[in-house]
Amino acid sequence: MDNKAQADKEKDLGNQALSAGNTEQAISHYTKAIELDPNNHILYSNRSAAYAKLKKYDQAVTDGDKAITIAPGWSKGYSRKGTALCFKGEYEDARATFMQGLEKCPNDPTLRDGLRDVNNAEQESQSSDMSSQAEMFGNVFGKAFQGDIWGKLRANAKTRAYCDDPAFVALFSAIAKQPAAVINYLKDQRVSTALTVLMGVDVPADDESPSSSSSTPTPTPSSSSSSTSTPAASAPKKEEPKKEPEPQPAANSDLPENKRLALAEKEAGNKLYKEKKFDEAMKHYERAAEHDKEDMTYLNNIAAIHFEQNNSELCIQTCQKAIDVGRYNFNDFKLISRAYHRMGNAYSKLEKYEEAVKAYESALTEYRNPESLNALRKVEKLRDKKKEQEYLDPAKAEEAKEKGNEAFKNGQNVEAIGFYTEAIKRDPSKQVYYSNRAAAYTRVGEYKMAENDCDKCLELDPNFVKAYSRKGTVQFLMKQYHKALETYDKGLKLDAENAELTEGVNRTLEAIDRQQNGEVDEEAVKNAVNNDQELQEILADPVMRQILSNMQSDPKSAQHYLKDPVVSAKIQKLISAGVLKVK
Repeated sequence: MDNKAQADKEKDLGNQALSAGNTEQAISHYTKAIELDPNNHILYSNRSAAYAKLKKYDQAVTDGDKAITIAPGWSKGYSRKGTALCFKGEYEDARATFMQGLEKCPNDPTLRDGLRDVNNAEQESQSSDMSSQAEMFGNVFGKAFQGDIWGKLRANAKTRAYCDDPAFVALFSAIAKQPAAVINYLKDQRVSTALTVLMGVDVPADDESPSSSSSTPTPTPSSSSSSTSTPAASAPKKEEPKKEPEPQPAANSDLPENKRLALAEKEAGNKLYKEKKFDEAMKHYERAAEHDKEDMTYLNNIAAIHFEQNNSELCIQTCQKAIDVGRYNFNDFKLISRAYHRMGNAYSKLEKYEEAVKAYESALTEYRNPESLNALRKVEKLRDKKKEQEYLDPAKAEEAKEKGNEAFKNGQNVEAIGFYTEAIKRDPSKQVYYSNRAAAYTRVGEYKMAENDCDKCLELDPNFVKAYSRKGTVQFLMKQYHKALETYDKGLKLDAENAELTEGVNRTLEAIDRQQNGEVDEEAVKNAVNNDQELQEILADPVMRQILSNMQSDPKSAQHYLKDPVVSAKIQKLISAGVLKVK
């Protein structure tokens, strides 16, 4: 047995061990196979998967990289390496690896999903970091909210008035329930002052002079410590006249003047915006932004008008300014997310899809909402489609095909796959490129990918006989004999004299005959059923189950059932797949 055959045997043993959960044993077999066939990219890919299963991500990255070096046109190498890097938390490198793979194989769903998984994992990691930061603040300030917080605040002249302010009471009560949220309100003078009081920091009240905060208490008229006290000092106080009840504050009356003016301008602008009087609404929003330079809401509204008026560049600039203001002043993360989302919309309108993707991803980092997620998925498709369209070049596609043919003739199958893939990227409308790549995939044992290429070829040209021959061969090699016969039969209907198709039929019938005579590969039969929805449906059909049971107890009944063309076809499929034996 030569080295390559021995390596294939070790690879198969490794695959079996990996499926059985014996990962260390699988690595041992793959390593032996690599020693025998060091230029086989599939071996490094399989061992990379095994290393990743054991969380040995450095080794997994190394093997994935080796697979890419040997076969740069093979998508799975990029997938192995990118996945391992993602598990290591090296998101930038993982993203770069998947992007590199997509440049070679732009239509590969595994690479697309892998890139999306990296972005999601990074967002979850950042969210976790933010949660940890919030938890830290919660731990620092948590003790401040223990005990009678309202009694402490009323006892201090600086914060006493806050306790009669319904807006402050509602806000501070919410913070008290979740102390970690205080990080979002430290710019609020009332909140920061209340915190200093609750934490025991000595802060002079507005109606106190700096000297009144001295640690030495000022004697009061009733103090017995003064040696100069007079009888008048202990005299009862005169009863103060009752004050008229103060009127309840109007809405927003607790806000500073500039914020109240800003809100008034915003409300006027909103009314005009709904009426689509954008120029007039813009003036109100601009005045609102001038009044309150700490709230990004007004800049967000201005950006919305720029977007409606198709001033996408101005919209993007204004969104960025809003984000800067929001971050500096600890504005609500949802507002920042909204600005990034609108920025993504503007970039998308300009067909700058790469920038739009980054904007939507930033929006999701701030706040994961379905609207931004759907927009991201849509713009990713537009970006990929635009890249594909810009890359089209039929002349270069033909050049790549010729190079692929030369490599294929010389036995350089992996290189041939790369050239054929390049041809497909340059001109995906030519069925022959898919057919040729299917042949190269078949040689390296990537049967499923070869079958997919044959299907794509037939989708482009249902009368391309060569594709039926190659697809039937692939199905034969996968021991899906019933499918192979169907495929060969379709090809023969187009070309009844085709020698390759006829030979394929004969070869398949011989294999079925060997199955019927006891030479059965039980594992192959099991895989055939597991991978074939039609076989599963036949075996799950109560009527067919009863027919098969009757045939087993009374073989002569088969003649009766075979008269029904539908039942006969199903029985023939089971025989061809090796599920049913007829002696």
